[in-house]
Amino acid sequence: MVILEHIILIIGVLTYIASVVMYVKRSGDYKSLIYFWSAKMVLIPIEFKVRRAGILIMVIGIGIRIYNQLFA
Repeated sequence: MVILEHIILIIGVLTYIASVVMYVKRSGDYKSLIYFWSAKMVLIPIEFKVRRAGILIMVIGIGIRIYNQLFA
């Protein structure tokens, strides 16, 4: 279960990074790498979905980590 936790967290981070790379390749806005939380980033639907999927996968990994700490 511990290995699964790390794998899921890594997949989530890589998915999130993939959405940022997709945005930078499309827009050429490298400044967004510093201000990734800014509302100025206009994402197309696929970039938005990939970003949200990455965040969801990371939350699942964190949930597994909490479960392991409390119940395993």
